[in-house]
Amino acid sequence: MLSRSAARRKDRRHRRKQSKDWCRIYVLREIEGGPIRYVGQTQQSAQMRLWWHLKDLRKCKERGWHLSPVKKWLDSLPCPPIIEVIEEKGIWDLSEAVWIDRLRHRGEPLLNKAGVVR
Repeated sequence: MLSRSAARRKDRRHRRKQSKDWCRIYVLREIEGGPIRYVGQTQQSAQMRLWWHLKDLRKCKERGWHLSPVKKWLDSLPCPPIIEVIEEKGIWDLSEAVWIDRLRHRGEPLLNKAGVVR
């Protein structure tokens, strides 16, 4: 198993080889196999993106800012959510919207605001 810094370096090298509109599409769910609550896109590793979600939640709470539905959901969880990459070679903005529409059509209780592909 790679050390944390070695894993970051490997991920950074991988990202540099990709086109500028490349992204990973990921989902958040409370428990393994549970309903998908959020679809997102990132060029970071999945674990790093989850870390940033949780850091942003802490910052918003410390400053007394309004919490979005996703942040409220994250705040209500007894432990960090499960993050899963569902597409490794997505196209920035387009792939996320397609997955949101696809999962909403499937009946997943998503907290995402946007997602309509026109």
